[in-house]
Amino acid sequence: MIKILSGDYEAAAAPEAGGALISLSRNGMALCRSGRSLAAVKQDPREAACFPCVPWFGRLYGDLEFDGRRWTLASTLPACDPDHALHGHGWVGNWQIASQTDHSIDCSFSYTPRKGGFPFSFNAELGYALSEDGLAARLTLINSGDADMPAGLGLHPYFKRTENTRILFNTASCWTPPSGGEGGQKSAIPGLMDFSAGKAFPNQTVDHSFIGFGGKAVIENNGATITLTSDAPIIHLFAPYGDDFFCLEPISHLPGRFGEAVLHPGQSMSLQMQIAAA
Repeated sequence: MIKILSGDYEAAAAPEAGGALISLSRNGMALCRSGRSLAAVKQDPREAACFPCVPWFGRLYGDLEFDGRRWTLASTLPACDPDHALHGHGWVGNWQIASQTDHSIDCSFSYTPRKGGFPFSFNAELGYALSEDGLAARLTLINSGDADMPAGLGLHPYFKRTENTRILFNTASCWTPPSGGEGGQKSAIPGLMDFSAGKAFPNQTVDHSFIGFGGKAVIENNGATITLTSDAPIIHLFAPYGDDFFCLEPISHLPGRFGEAVLHPGQSMSLQMQIAAA
């Protein structure tokens, strides 16, 4: 692990383990879920505090169809989903350290097509930086090939959940992700999932995308307040009922809608996220 420090903030990252953030704290208080070891994260990236999703977010049901062609993709993490490609290749890849200071680390990841994998070449850049304003994360995708490619990004932080957890964010509409090959569905935000005034989680699993993200989410946990800000147009909330964590994920595209954004050769796209304690 590589530790970075700035003022009251401390974080640890593991480039070789999918570019994962292992921990993030302020004055010893964990802002993201922590307590998982590096060995656990190497075994299963879902044990991380946060990981990057590149070059797409979510689960791809069936084949990848793009520009009139079709490819069959293998599972990216069989232990998680043996049947579908999930969250791209970055979270299960080995990132290289590009630069490092006491308070920041920048990593890079290069991918070339392989059998059963994403059929386009790309490079990705990932940066974590601490300041008095908290953690800033930036994820960039570059088309390094000679053909157009579908493109998407996501950052996947985990937060601790207690019976007192409340969240607040504003969005325009809701999207129920596709399941078992059935397409997702856009709708008005159900009352149980309207977090615009701040509320606890409903007594059911939430696994929904919220479109038109207002740029800021507030998390209250046992008197502590954590803010997440991002330039992402969509925020995805995964909160499994009865579990001790939830994920609030800035994403560039809806699950099951990968391919609507296209990068020409040499083009790039980026996603930013900040996490801080009040």
